[in-house]
Amino acid sequence: MLEAIWREGHWVDLAILITLAELLALVIWRQRQVSALGWPSYGWNLLSGLALMLALRVSVTDGHWAFQATCLAASGMVHALDLRRRLQGRPTRN
Repeated sequence: MLEAIWREGHWVDLAILITLAELLALVIWRQRQVSALGWPSYGWNLLSGLALMLALRVSVTDGHWAFQATCLAASGMVHALDLRRRLQGRPTRN
């Protein structure tokens, strides 16, 4: 049973679901807190991580290489945008 979960990539699905739940919790928390972190503080990191997890999911399940490459490229671009924003000293609160 555990081998099937591993081989079929369900563990990646679980990680993706946990990350999406974290994103939802942060959005709800931000709406209730005046001084909570804004989207730039966590959103870009979460998007980059989700794209990496999707690439891993495609790789584990022998998906099409083009989708895997697209996910990796998207993760890299989102990460680069986040780094650029941070290096330019933009505020992290909205």
